[in-house]
Amino acid sequence: MLDEMIEKGFEYWFTDSKEFRSPFPMGIREELKVKTKERFSEWINTMGKEDASKLEDSELVEMFEMFMFNVGISLCPDLDEQITITYPFMPRCGDEVDDKKHGLSFVIQREIIDIEKEKRQMRLILETQSDKKSWQTEFDLPA
Repeated sequence: MLDEMIEKGFEYWFTDSKEFRSPFPMGIREELKVKTKERFSEWINTMGKEDASKLEDSELVEMFEMFMFNVGISLCPDLDEQITITYPFMPRCGDEVDDKKHGLSFVIQREIIDIEKEKRQMRLILETQSDKKSWQTEFDLPA
């Protein structure tokens, strides 16, 4: 049962859909699978089979995903790839943005800004399609 859940989890996060694009670069996926399975198995083994059998499916999925995302971030030396994994539903470099003031633009850079202890923002630097002028915007990120 756990093996099936793990494989479905990888399939879900590695497959682009209407709701989101996979945040995991192709080049890390095989190593990500191996290391995530190792860490998840270690976690299960440390609590013992009896305690593990008492966990709800949602708890298992949550822990699996936590391990997968943490391992994924550790496997990516590129900061932009780390941002994609950390915030998989946010705009990415190359994405189109149709802004009322600036018109059709493309994300050319992004960064995370720490505002306060528990508050972060994403800064997007964009380039307009029409005249290649740069502009930027910031917005709050989910906690």
